[in-house]
Formats: sequence, C-alpha cells, structure tokens
Amino acid sequence: MQRSARLLTLILLFLTTSLVVLCSAWHIAWAKPQSTVFEDHAQPLDPYQPRDELAQDRIQASAHFSMARIHFQRENYSHALRNFQRAYRYDRSASSALQDIVSLAIELDQVAVAGRYAMIAISQYPLEPVLVRQLAMYLTEAMQFPQAIALHEAAMQAEQPTKQDATTVLLQLEMGRLYMLTEQHQKAADCFEVVRDALSHPEKYRLTERLQKIVLGKPDLTYSLLAEGFLAATRTDKAEEMFRQTDKVEPDPHQLALNLARITAARGQYPVAMNHLEQYLQSNSTAGGNRPYKLLELLLNKLRFDPQQVRNEFLERLQQKHAKQPDNTALGYFLANHYLKNSQFELAESVLSVAIKHEPTVEGFQSLVKLNYQLKNYDALLSLFEQAQIQMGTLDTLDRQLESIAADGTAVAQLVQRAQQQIDKNHGLSVGAGLAVGLLTSLTSQHDISDSMFEYTLQVSPNTRTLRYMEWARQLILTERFATAADVLQRALEEKQNRTSKALCYYYLTTALEMVGETDQALTAADEAIRLDDTSILMHSRRPWILYHSGRTAEAEQAYAEIIDRFDQQQSTTTRELLRDARFMLSNLNVMKKEYGHAEEWLEQVLDEFPNDVGAMNDLGYLYADQSKHLRRSLRMVQRAVEKEPDNLAYRDSLGWTLFRLGKYDEARDQLESAAVGQNTDGVILDHLGDVYHVLDQAEKAVQSWQKAVAAFEKIGDTERLDMTQRKIHNETK
Repeated sequence: MQRSARLLTLILLFLTTSLVVLCSAWHIAWAKPQSTVFEDHAQPLDPYQPRDELAQDRIQASAHFSMARIHFQRENYSHALRNFQRAYRYDRSASSALQDIVSLAIELDQVAVAGRYAMIAISQYPLEPVLVRQLAMYLTEAMQFPQAIALHEAAMQAEQPTKQDATTVLLQLEMGRLYMLTEQHQKAADCFEVVRDALSHPEKYRLTERLQKIVLGKPDLTYSLLAEGFLAATRTDKAEEMFRQTDKVEPDPHQLALNLARITAARGQYPVAMNHLEQYLQSNSTAGGNRPYKLLELLLNKLRFDPQQVRNEFLERLQQKHAKQPDNTALGYFLANHYLKNSQFELAESVLSVAIKHEPTVEGFQSLVKLNYQLKNYDALLSLFEQAQIQMGTLDTLDRQLESIAADGTAVAQLVQRAQQQIDKNHGLSVGAGLAVGLLTSLTSQHDISDSMFEYTLQVSPNTRTLRYMEWARQLILTERFATAADVLQRALEEKQNRTSKALCYYYLTTALEMVGETDQALTAADEAIRLDDTSILMHSRRPWILYHSGRTAEAEQAYAEIIDRFDQQQSTTTRELLRDARFMLSNLNVMKKEYGHAEEWLEQVLDEFPNDVGAMNDLGYLYADQSKHLRRSLRMVQRAVEKEPDNLAYRDSLGWTLFRLGKYDEARDQLESAAVGQNTDGVILDHLGDVYHVLDQAEKAVQSWQKAVAAFEKIGDTERLDMTQRKIHNETK
C-alpha cells in the first residue's frame, strides 16, 4: 500500500514537472513567433483535380445530411426535415433520405409533404409499406386517384409474395375501386377477382364471419361494384354472378333485367338483350338512369338494317316513354340531348324545361340558357335566371353562357328592355334576372344600367342585401371600377352582418382602396379584417400585399415574414398555398434589393415543401444562372419547368439563359428565339437574345434585339436595364 502511494506521488510529481516545462515552452513559443530552420510555412492545399459542380453538390448534400441527423437527435424535427430535403435535392443519389423525409413529415403532421415525397420515392427507394398505404389513403381522400394507385402498387410490390388475409382483400377492394375511377378496367377486374375469391372461399383467406361482414360493408353496393368492374372488363360470367348476388341481397327484378340486358349485349346476344331490356322498359322503374336508353339505341342499331328506321323507332319509343313518365328526369335529359344533337332546339327546350323543374342541375340550366338564347326567347331567359338564382344560389355556374350573350349587343339590348318593363310593372323583375342583366351590362361597359340593376336587386331583397352588395362589388373589381367598388363596400359595411361576413367585406375593400391609391385607408381596412377574423391567414395576407403594391417594400418584407412566423405550423391546404405565395413574394423582394442569397433561400423553402413546383424551379434556376453558379443544378431545374409548361415563355427564357451561361450558344439561341415570339416580348428576353447573337458574331441581329429590349424597358420605366442595354448597343456600334 505504501509502495503504491509512493508510486502515485512520483507520477504526480512527474506530470507536474512536465506541465511546467510544457507551459514554459508554450510561453516561449508565443513570445518568439519567428520560424526556425526546422519549420515549414503553411501552404495552401492545391487539389490534384479541382472539384466539379457535381462533387460540390455532393459535399453540400453530405453536410445537410449530417445536420439533419444532429437536429433529429436533438428532437428538432422541423429543422431535421428541411436538411433531409436539401440533402436529397442536392444529391439525388442520396435516396435513403426519402424514407427520413416521409417519416418526419408524417411525424410533423405534414401529410401532404409526405405524399409528395412518397411519390418521388416509390421509383427510387423502398419505403415502409404500412407508411405508403397510409399516404395512399390520404391521397384518395384528396381525390388524387392516380397518385394513390401508384402508392398502393408500390406497397404491394414491397410485400411480395402477397398474403392471403383480410387486409389483402380489403386493399384489393380499394384498389379495384380506384382503378375503376381511373377507367383501368382490366386492373380493376383483377383486383375484384381476389375479392370474389375471398367471398366464395373465406377459409382460404382466414375470413371469419365478422371479417366477411367488414369486407362486404353494404353487401348490395359491394356486389354491384364488383359486377360493374367485371362488366367493364367484359368478364361477363362473373359480372352476372355478382349482379345476381346483388339481387339476392336487395331484390329488384326490373334492375336485374336491365343488368342482364347489359351483360347479354356485351356477349353479342342482341335479341336476348332486347328481351331483357323490354322487361325493364315496360316497368315504371327509373333506377337505371339513362343507361336503358343508351342500350336501346345500341341494340336497335345492331338489330335493324335501315339507319333511318333506327332513328325513327328510337325517337318514337323515347317520346312514348316520356309521355307516360314526364317526371322521369333521366329520360327527360336524355331525350333533350337527343333533340339537341339533331338541332331540334324548340323540342329540346320544351323537354328540358319540364326536367329541370323536377331535378334542377347545373348542366340543365346551362343547356336551357344556351337554347333560349339561340331561340331568342328573352322573356324565358329572364325567367331562367330567376330559377337558377333560386335553385343554385348563384349565377356563377352560368358565367360562360353570360359571356356568350354579352358578345351579342342585340340580345343584351332586348334583355335590358324586357327587364326594365318588368321593373316598371310594380317591381316585377326577379332578383336573379336583375343580377343577370346587371352582369351582362357590366361586361358590355354599360355601367349606368349595370349599377341601376344592382341597386334594384338591393331594393327587392332586403334579407340578403349584404350578399347582393358583395356580388356587385366583386363584379366592379373584376371590371376594374375600383372607386365605385369601394363605395359599394362601404355601404355594405353599414348593414347588420356577422363578423365573418364583415371581415370579407373589409377584405375586398382593401383591394378597391389600394387600387385607387388610398393606401392608408386600405391598411386600415386590412387591420379591421384581421381584428374581425384574426385566425384567418386570408385576412392577414392583405396587409403585406398592400405594402408591396404601394412600393413600401421594406415594410412588405417584414409583414410577409410575420405571416410565415404566425401560420407556418398550420397545415390546411389554403394556408400552405398562401404561405408558398408569401415565400415567392419574399424572394422577389430580396431580388429587388439584390440580396440574392436570401432570395434563393425563400425559393429553397418552397421547393422543400413543394418539390415539384416548377415556378420555384424556374425562378431559382434563373437566379443561379444569372450569377453563373450551380449551372448544372440550374439546368436541371429549368429543363423540368419547360418540360412541364413548354408554352411558358419566361421558363424558356430561363432555359436559354442557363444554356448561354454554360457556353452552349446555339442551343441558347434556339430557346431564346422561341421565347421572343410575338409583339409584346419581355425586354429581358430580348436582351438575352441580343447577348447570344453577340457571342455568335451576329452583330446586326444583336443590335436589333437590344433595340427592341430598349423599347420594352422604356415602356415599363426600367431605367437600370435600359442603361445597361444602351451601353451594349453603343459598344457594338462605335
């Protein structure tokens, strides 16, 4: 023990002495910084082979990947997600990052982001099948059926061989439904084969009675779905089997007769099919919609040799059936369409007028408006506008029809005359008719008449005055009558209304006031909209827009940034789209200040969330090219943008400019010449084209293009670009 203690003392003494010596040496070294003969000066490292852009991108991707791991370990998942997204974008070979992106996005409740990256991943990296299926269900709910199918197919591929269990059966049922929605009938039938087999042999798929009930859901609907899938794929025996199963669950001999007619027609057994169809037609059933009448036309064409005889017999039978069943709206609409195809407009109008009273539809109103316009039935048109307003609550669905009528001055004059006559008869004009005439005269710049019609709708609808004000104001804004719109909206605010409606009034008022130069008042209106509905990003979005439009760019930048800080954790579709717009605006504001790094970062953030946004790809690619950096990455992005929107001249300009920076002058010229078509070509495109002609030693063309650019810059008052281009002309011609 004593020996050990003595040894420890000696060791400590030795360490202390060594430390003193080292410290002394360190002190001397710093006191005498001069080099000695034994020292080498530090030399810069010259790589044997300089890194190309691909290598630089991979290094940058590795750095982001490392940062993502650090943030993940610290449970800072949002920063981890962003770094994983950048890592993948800079190095597409780093596909393993896709699993992390999808998982983290789901963890952060960014399901839409997860879905976008999952669609990228399925062709590059195997994701967890359960995860992929969850995203497929989300895309189905979002009505993105092709994308949902792609994810389901990827999940199935990852789980080969397929298990025979209830989960598989339910997935096949769902995929079959999706295939039917996208008209991939053979694939749908293949899926339904599995479901049919499972229902026929439940023990094979380990389906208990409870699981069978889960698979069937509502049996009549499920069997009918399988039957329709088999019939669409011309697997008629199985279709018949499923239709008969449907009839066992919900007996309906008339519907079964129709379905058997469809099946036998698909088999080419036309006389048998006609017999089945006659059973349906002799009943009063309307369950088949317009299918029996389509089938009747097909069978008559197959069973009769004289086309004229077919047309006559078909029409006669439709007319007889309609006379017996005037309230059969499916037949009414079908017969009316038949008349329309044969230019029998008066008959079509007569039948449609009856059908629409029993079952109002958007298509029905659109067809009737078109018909009555063609027949010059102006009083009937006014009545139709009334019906549409009552049944649909709006005339928005008739926009195209109103635009067609507005192009006909005589028709508009006739409608105005008849509307005024009805007003003079004890205010006999309906709100819908007054609104329609107000819209028509607004489209034809008859502003006094339009205003009087909208005023009339206010008088005759005291219980919906706020809505009428909003309809009027919206039309005034669309036709750029901003001062009048502001007055109308101020009047609307005097009406008694709820907070949400009042906030919307202020929302529209901000636009009207700013467009007439009343910026301070517009900002006050924006603040009121926010006060009334503080949780709405839509209301908050007006303030930065006003500041930007009025040229108060520093304040606009701050306001847009505040919106992102306030709402960036919310995941609704509307919120995410408005935040994307805010990031685009912030990028543009930073470009105006020539703070390109910040401008790039905002676009990077857009691409983090929306990896296929070609607008962001184009803008970022152009920024890179304009600074002659990341040209490989730039080319990839602008090429994607042009592939997606080949007619977008701005995108094609970006591609041409990137090719120019890469020294591919002939290709750049081809792209820029394509972008420079038309009379009002953007000055930047013309300037770029002149630069390309210059390096190709086509001096005359270069000067001509630059001169056109100068004219374009003068027109918009862009003095900076104007001076630069004029200097180019001077240098080329001196």
